[in-house]
Amino acid sequence: MSSSARSRKQEANNSAPGFNSDITYEHSSRVKSCCWQGKWFISLDQQSIQIWGRNHLEPDKIEVHQKQTFPDNRAHFVSAVSHAAPLGPAAPVILAACLDHTMKVYSEKLRLRSSIRWDAGTVTMMVYNTKNDTVITTGSAGVKLWTSTADTEAFAKEKALPASDRPWFDANGRVVPWCYGRFQTAKEQLAFQ
Repeated sequence: MSSSARSRKQEANNSAPGFNSDITYEHSSRVKSCCWQGKWFISLDQQSIQIWGRNHLEPDKIEVHQKQTFPDNRAHFVSAVSHAAPLGPAAPVILAACLDHTMKVYSEKLRLRSSIRWDAGTVTMMVYNTKNDTVITTGSAGVKLWTSTADTEAFAKEKALPASDRPWFDANGRVVPWCYGRFQTAKEQLAFQ
């Protein structure tokens, strides 16, 4: 039995009945937000967003797949993260609520796709609703429900776009929600205060 498997078994014996510690990853600071993607975890601490999970060849080993570290002067810049799998064939994205009143949209490789201005206040929790492609936030501005709207007129006026600014479309030519690059806005649908 490997030392990490032995450690998990010992930890399971110390856990409350019904709880098992199957996978553990230590951050350098307190974890503020965490979500499960299906293959890996996305976690947020004061310094970084990290995507991590089990190593496929060594299941007892944790592997960091991607990491986005914030500059020293931007600690706590991101207040919440959520995994989003928009309807359609687009790759999943990671949504990050930031203290500059924007929601950053990252690819699964943590490359910035877009930055959307919104008035969500300081967000403490964010959840993506796969049924209707909405984002639910909680925080200083209460509980809010958001949708993505595309600015197709501004997009039509552009002559040439770098790949990072190109919107994602589904097979029918419709805009994939939250994946329209800089040509989208977050629209508040509902607020509970």
